[in-house]
Formats: sequence, C-alpha cells, structure tokens
Amino acid sequence: MKKTIYNIILMAMAVLGNFSCESPLDSTDLGVITEDVVWNDEDLINAYFADLYDQSEWKRHIDFYNQGFLGRYALWSLSDESDCRSSTTNRWTGVGQATSLVSGHDTDHPLQIWTRPQDNNSTAWELLRAINEAIYQLENSAENLSFDYSEYRLGEAHFMRAFLYFRLARLYGGVPIITEVQDVSESFENLQVARSTEEATYDFISDELDEALLYLEDKDASDKSRINKWIVYAIKSRAMLYAGSIAENNDLLPLKDPNDLVGIDPSQATRFYQKSIDASMKLLPQPYGLGEAPFSLLPGSTVSDYRMIFDNPENSSECIMLQQFDGITNKANDDDVLLLPRVAEHPNWGAMMNTHWEVVQWFDYTNGISGTRLPDDSGDLADLVDDGNFYDLNSLFENKDPRFRASIALPGFELKDELAWFHDATAEGTESPDVPKQGAKQNHIHSAICVYKPAHTDNPVTYRYEGNNPTNILRLGEIYMNYAEVSLALGQGEGLNALNEIRTRAGMPLYTELNIENVRNERRIELFAEDHRYFDLQRWRIAQDVLTPETKSTNVNFTIDAINMTFQIKGSEERFTRIFEPEDYYLPIPLTEIQANDVLVQNPGF
Repeated sequence: MKKTIYNIILMAMAVLGNFSCESPLDSTDLGVITEDVVWNDEDLINAYFADLYDQSEWKRHIDFYNQGFLGRYALWSLSDESDCRSSTTNRWTGVGQATSLVSGHDTDHPLQIWTRPQDNNSTAWELLRAINEAIYQLENSAENLSFDYSEYRLGEAHFMRAFLYFRLARLYGGVPIITEVQDVSESFENLQVARSTEEATYDFISDELDEALLYLEDKDASDKSRINKWIVYAIKSRAMLYAGSIAENNDLLPLKDPNDLVGIDPSQATRFYQKSIDASMKLLPQPYGLGEAPFSLLPGSTVSDYRMIFDNPENSSECIMLQQFDGITNKANDDDVLLLPRVAEHPNWGAMMNTHWEVVQWFDYTNGISGTRLPDDSGDLADLVDDGNFYDLNSLFENKDPRFRASIALPGFELKDELAWFHDATAEGTESPDVPKQGAKQNHIHSAICVYKPAHTDNPVTYRYEGNNPTNILRLGEIYMNYAEVSLALGQGEGLNALNEIRTRAGMPLYTELNIENVRNERRIELFAEDHRYFDLQRWRIAQDVLTPETKSTNVNFTIDAINMTFQIKGSEERFTRIFEPEDYYLPIPLTEIQANDVLVQNPGF
C-alpha cells in the first residue's frame, strides 16, 4: 500500500503542474503524507485518475511515442484489411507468435495485454489494482469530497474496470475476477485467483457497467473525452453483442474447454443480446431507440461529407467518445504522420498501412453493381491487373461507395493542395514536367494503395510526436450496426431499417432483407479500419475460414502515363501467409503467469 501511495505522489508531482501553477504538495511534507491526505484532496485524485485514463488504452497503442506504430495498427493486419509496409514479418497471426507466449516469451504477440510489457512495464493486473484501490478508497476513505465528485469518480473507476475486463475477455476468454486490493503481506496461496468462466467474466463486465451507470446517470455527459453515461451505454452495446454472438456461435468454436473458460453456452445468447439492444436503444434516435441521446448520423453520400466524421470528431454529432492529445511529450496522435500518403509537405513516414486489390472490391458502386465488377458491369475488376492497358482511375471509381475513397488513398489523392504520387514508373514517351518519374517510395513500397481513414485530412499534423488532433473512440455508426445485428438474432426491432440508415447515409442502395450476410458486409464497410474486423471474425467463429493460407491477396503498383493521367495496374502476391489455427480464437495464458500462479488453467490447444 505504501508503494502505491508513493506512486500517487510521484505521479501527482508530474501531472499537477498541468492543472495549476501552485501545487498542493508544495506545503506538504512528502515524508509524512498519508492515504487520508491523498483521497481527500481533489487535485491528488485528479492526478491519480489522469494516470488511469492514460493506462486504460481506449485504442490499441494510440500513444505512439512509447508504443510504436506496429501495435497501433495490429488489428488491421491480423484481419484481412491491410498490411504494414515497413516490416517483412508483421503478419502476426496464428500459432507462430502465440506459441512463443507459452514458451516463456511474453512480448511477441501485438495484442498481448496480460502482462502489457510495452507500457512502461505496467501490467493489466497492476492497472486493475490501481482501479480497485480507487474504488475502495473513494467508498471508504474520502470524507471531505463533495458527493457529486465522489460519485463521478466512482462511475469512472467502475467503467475502467469493466473496460479492462472486456479487453482481457476478448483475448483470453474467462479471466480471474479480482475486485479487492490484495494485501501483498498475505500468503502466496491466498493471493492466487483462478480464472472465471467466459460467461461469468461477461456477466461481471455487465454488472460493472451497470454500477458505473448508477453513479453517472444523472451527471453531466457533454464532455466526449471524459467517461459519461453515453460512453458506458456504447461499450455495453458492444460488449454484450460480443457475448451474445460468442454464445450463439459456440458450436462453431473448434476447441472446446470442459471448464467453460472459453466459449459461452448457446442458451445464454438471448439474455446477452437483450442487454446489448437495450443499451443501443439508449443511444439511438426513434424509432430504433428512445431518442434521448444527443447523437445523430452525419451526412456521408460524398467523400468530403463522410470525412467529417473523422476530420472533426469534436464537433461531430456522431461522435460518442473521443481522445484528446496535446501534441507534446508522449501525448501525440501520429495517425496523420503514419497513415497519410507522402507528399512534399509530409516529410515523415507516410502510407504506413498498405491494402490490396481485393479490399478495393469490397466496396460496391452507388448504382448497386457489385464492387468486384467494372462500373458498367462489363467485366471483373480483377481482370484489369496485369492486362497491359492504362486506366483513368477517377473514372473507374467515381461511382464507388463514397466510404471507399474516404478510407483508402489511390493515385490522385490530394493532401495540402498537393497530389500524392503512387506510381513506381512512368511509361516511356509519356513523361511530363509536372509529374515525377516515380512517386515517393513510401507510397508504393509493397502495394500502392494505403489506408488513411482515422487520419485528419483537413488539418493534418505530419511531424512525429506533434500531432494534437483528436480521434474517434466510439461513434453512433457502430451502434446502428450493433442494433441491426442483435435485431436479427432476436427477431425483434427495426434491424433492417437501422441497417438501411447506414446505407442511406452513404447514398447506397437499400437492402431488402435483414440477414447475416448483409449485416457482416455492412460492418466490414462501415467500420473498416476502426479495429472491429478482427474481433468480428473471431466472435462469429469464421476467422479460420477467412484468414487461411490459401487466401492470397493482391498487392498492386502503378505505371503512369503522365500525359493522359492514366495508370497501368501491376500485381504481385502479398508477402504473407495467413495462419489462423483452431486454437487462435483465444491467446494462450503466458507461461510466466502459469508458473507464478498454479491455479491458472491454460487455454485449449496450448
């Protein structure tokens, strides 16, 4: 306990300077500071919670200064959305990396958070202990705080505990549930806690979110960067959807566990789904929801309209939660630096995440023609690769779903009033003084198509560690998708119409039927490159069918006719072999944890 209080003091000394020129610690003897002082001083508690916010990682490795870009975009590469251009070994999928976790190496898999080794040597369980201590102290030791202040902080803490357990459950299934600050003076045996079932873990997540709502329901909810009731409902919508679909698809899980540490009995699907749709209805407008929340879909039938969701989340009626950055020290948002393609005014990095010709074909045309076809339906888009002809890409894709060009950059992409050049060669005899013979190398290292969706295009910050643009964490588009999927599962609600709200917003033809194929297709388009796809494939239990060694995607590069501004499309097989084995639906418990806690049971297949 003394170590924890000492850490509060050190952290407060570092953080409080950002709030006030005069620190409350200035007149306090640090040698005799007590828990009563800490938990009855709002400035010290604010500093403590500022650290909890930093550690909670609302998005994977968003704090680039310490974490690096590979972990930040790992979920895109783990699924079939894109690949990182900088590494030849970044296909972290499957048993190749997961087995290292059970042979004593705890740092190889990018989603590993059991020990969270990259985050200043902090662990998931150290974060949990800090949250548990906050809850205990606020409930038992805080005597001089206002009632509203204590309640709000308790609501935040319960949400953080739920969010941490949701992150753990997605990766490991059932995990040890610890709600008390364990006394390190206790015997080693008394400190060991066995894993709960996956069902019990999701029930705990649900209960914690409900507890958070007890404290936050009547509190101000206007600050999108601070935990509030709308954020709690949004995570409950998502987490309970996951639990419901894990239960519904339990029979498809290849490796069963006799202790139910992974997987949930199908009989529990309905009750989890009901919790999800109830939470979604708190956020949605009528007729899908109660119409009480201050959120609405933005226009999105043009690329520029749809971009406003990501370029201006602070003023977006669609944004439920955002994360702010100060652009200094280790609090910078480097999405602009890493994702936007390279132009002259973008001197750092750029075009970090390549994608494939197959992903281009995910996006249909606004007239209803399949994205796999040419815009006039006269042939297949795949046949254009290596056919030797030159094409006007703007004409080829001008009628594509606007979410395509709002998410993926192709030749002709404009940034800071400049064109980003993606070609790796110029056709002989077509040279032009206005076009370089070759585009910036970053833009065509492996595949000359890059994903830029979360970046800012209206006011990009393209120097590393200086980005101060906010980013979406939760938005209403996802809630519509959650609602539609649960409506299908329960056979109730306005699921088809909700799905078509997303289609209407994008200017796309409406679906005539609510089925799982349409739900899955719309999720991969609407939530593309927002860290959903990998977990969707996982909870639907179809990852081993989609992410297979036989599924080879096509990288493309371009040769330009600089006079006519047309492009020849050249293809090559992607560099990676996808591996998703039956055991990969859950990460293994690290060997070091098994050795340290002999009541832990390993996941199936490891």
